[in-house]
Amino acid sequence: MTDKKIEKPKIVANAIPSHQWKGRADYKKENRSWLKKSVNVALRILEILEEREMSQNDLAVKLNVSRQQVSKILKGQENLTIETISKLEDALGIKLGRILDGQDEVVDQGIKPHKPLKRRA
Repeated sequence: MTDKKIEKPKIVANAIPSHQWKGRADYKKENRSWLKKSVNVALRILEILEEREMSQNDLAVKLNVSRQQVSKILKGQENLTIETISKLEDALGIKLGRILDGQDEVVDQGIKPHKPLKRRA
């Protein structure tokens, strides 16, 4: 009889235990707003990379970050800082503000947009 350790396949070994499903669902529910924006940004960046025939590594070099960091951004699960958004805009020559402002999608929640304050002269 051999003392050979049986290893689980990677997909099983890295899986989140089923008892944590509620925590994941709660997290997604609590963070829905920024997660949605992050996914929108990720999708737009993916489109641009494809149009320009750029790789994740190319973008990582332009941003001066690791390819793993770019991968996290492109999964849409990264809570982007203003600094990161600015770097992405500069590296790709685009403006991501429209996506963050929700102008690329129609959202009707019954809330009237507020008027900007006028400055007094």
